[in-house]
Amino acid sequence: MLTRSRQRKNDRLGFTLMEVLLVMAILVILGSIVVASFTDILATSKEDAAKTQLQMFELPLNNYQMHVGQFPSSESGLEALRTAPADGNLQQKWRGPYLQKSIPADPWGNPYQYVLETDPVSGKKGYKIWSNGPSGQPNGDPPDGDDVSVYSYERPVNPSPVGPDPPALP
Repeated sequence: MLTRSRQRKNDRLGFTLMEVLLVMAILVILGSIVVASFTDILATSKEDAAKTQLQMFELPLNNYQMHVGQFPSSESGLEALRTAPADGNLQQKWRGPYLQKSIPADPWGNPYQYVLETDPVSGKKGYKIWSNGPSGQPNGDPPDGDDVSVYSYERPVNPSPVGPDPPALP
């Protein structure tokens, strides 16, 4: 004859459905937290990779400018670092290729953009190289847009709005 305590042990050999569901819910919540954290880390790492790649173009562009006497035109773009200019005068001064490998795509698979522009402070010719960021569309530098950019000149960190600066608080 089985005693009452021995009968209960035989009845309770596994987990109840509620216990299994509770453990599953906890695992799903923990998994969601991990995935959300990983997504943020991945987005930040792509921006860092784009910034690093853009900065790697600075030396070849500066070498090009030292030899040729000017930065590549907007039309020539970054490809001017690999192929000699069509202009015979510039072609004689060109000592490239300044990049040995082909120009990589940005971390989102889009081509890098290049434009020759004027430094708003000094008035000298300079360049801007940028990636259109995760959106793939040109929409400006942060905080308003998601483009990742490098300039050949110093840019103001926070351009002031049009008009005089507000008075300082005492």
